[in-house]
Amino acid sequence: MDVKRLIGGVTLLLLLAACDNKKTSQTVFPGNNQKNGSTEVSCQQAKINNIPTRFIVTWEDGHISVEKSENSDLFVDHFVEPNLQAIHHVEYDRWIYLDDQTVQTSATTTPDNDWGQRTIQLDAVHAQGVKGQGILVAIVDTPVDYTHPQLKNRMVPGWDFVTNTAQATAPHEHATHIAGVIAAEEGGQVKGLAPQSQVMGVSFMDASGSGALSGAVLAMNYAADHGAKVINNSWGGPLCSEAMRTSMKALSDKGVCSWWPQETMGSIF
Repeated sequence: MDVKRLIGGVTLLLLLAACDNKKTSQTVFPGNNQKNGSTEVSCQQAKINNIPTRFIVTWEDGHISVEKSENSDLFVDHFVEPNLQAIHHVEYDRWIYLDDQTVQTSATTTPDNDWGQRTIQLDAVHAQGVKGQGILVAIVDTPVDYTHPQLKNRMVPGWDFVTNTAQATAPHEHATHIAGVIAAEEGGQVKGLAPQSQVMGVSFMDASGSGALSGAVLAMNYAADHGAKVINNSWGGPLCSEAMRTSMKALSDKGVCSWWPQETMGSIF
């Protein structure tokens, strides 16, 4: 056996493999590559809501940042290329909207609107003393009404990523309804699933029900960093998001349960 020739052949194969796996701006930012077959082209429905001047960068060390540029070509030349080896993935930021068919109600619904509570036999669970004691649930959504009579004692400080303030000034019915389902105090019209839990409102959508994907990612990470072990995300969103996949996996690895509607989860993963 010609050992030198064998070693040379193995070396060549290794070099070829290294060349095949070489990182380029096209491989880390497939959304800017319009050739058929790219990951982003297979997700045409996600492109509709792209924000062409804002980009979500997932770095090799796992952290995520939001960057801005006049257009994608300048962004590639002035940001992606100089930082290429440290970047894992880049995607366009995108708008997220609440479903137009979403029923928006306040936390105080009619007394007979408790089908869900009856279905899961909530009274039997509460009778055992299981009422969410010591659990902090983050609602990543629109702003929650912190003044609602069945919620005000259950709320802890959160953050609004739209106004960059500790509390949004314009609460929205969608997140307030969710907070009521989760943690409405006993004695009112609504039976909260966990009436002794605490709720943190971390909003990335404004009062109209729209927000950016980057805000959702930042809000989820904020919630986990501030003690939430359960995160509720009751909204649909853009498909094929590497930043969202990375964040969801990182949260799971930390032991954080982040709930998402099943049909959306299936689309993203």
